[in-house]
Amino acid sequence: MKEIAIVAGEASGDLLGSLLIKSVQAAGLDAGFYGIAGPKMQSAGARSLFPMEALSVRGYVEALGSLRKIFGIRRSLK
Repeated sequence: MKEIAIVAGEASGDLLGSLLIKSVQAAGLDAGFYGIAGPKMQSAGARSLFPMEALSVRGYVEALGSLRKIFGIRRSLK
């Protein structure tokens, strides 16, 4: 089985990711999905290593304050 990594950082990415997963499954392809997923991707069958909310930031100040956490998540995905 192929393993496909996918990252969703917000709701529209979660929706598109879930549609991709469902399309791959409907095509009968033997693939599993993992990565950073929201509830829609998880219900479609993705294994979430981190919740997508872990990447959610608003504005420059919050983004700068979250860099250490975001880079830590990135390192663990490699």
